[in-house]
Amino acid sequence: MLHMPTLIQDRFQRDFGYRISLISRRLRRAMDRELRLYGLTEATWRPLTHIKQLGNGIRQKDLAITLGIEGASLVALLNSLEKQGLIERRVNHTDKRAYDIRMTTAGHALCEEIGNVSARAHQAMFQGFSEQDVQALKRMVEQIEASLDTLLDAPEAHAWSAEARRQERKSRPLRRDIESST
Repeated sequence: MLHMPTLIQDRFQRDFGYRISLISRRLRRAMDRELRLYGLTEATWRPLTHIKQLGNGIRQKDLAITLGIEGASLVALLNSLEKQGLIERRVNHTDKRAYDIRMTTAGHALCEEIGNVSARAHQAMFQGFSEQDVQALKRMVEQIEASLDTLLDAPEAHAWSAEARRQERKSRPLRRDIESST
């Protein structure tokens, strides 16, 4: 059975995704500004943090997928990071066509600084929030993530959208009905 949500009338709820994307951009800009002092841009610090999070030996193509960029674009970034001595690429021992990426000691040290900058940015972002506020926000974000996962996993996702539009059109008064009531 197709579950139909109530139509969102509140502007905050309607614009929520857009506002989250703006927050994300602002956070990345704040990080970028601070990390320029280390000679990094978003294009270079993001791959480093992903390599650290995903672990040494991540395949180049998997890193491209995680970052959401094309393989060719990633190659140029990795060339730069390798030239700076922050990473090294090794031929994968099971697939000679693939490369594994490993963080160097210098890369690990720089990632520590990136982590410190990130911690300061997040601390500033949550300034004025109580611990209870942060925990409540965490629960809400987790619920939103779960709801979106459910929506994405639903085979009838497109049908849901079409049905929502039909219901919205049906609930709107027709122009002639508005004009006749005046």
